[in-house]
Amino acid sequence: MDIRKIREELNMSQSQFANKFHLSVKTLQRWEQGKTKVPESIYYMINKIYELEKKDK
Repeated sequence: MDIRKIREELNMSQSQFANKFHLSVKTLQRWEQGKTKVPESIYYMINKIYELEKKDK
């Protein structure tokens, strides 16, 4: 799953998602547009948090 899909599954705006994960909105936009690649360690962390939050629902 890519970052945009995770953000959409969490039903968050770009601003909300960026704030939650202490990112800049510009960085998130570049990732979602494919202009830059999400570092593997950051993707792993975000995906793990997503999985945990999905379980709690």
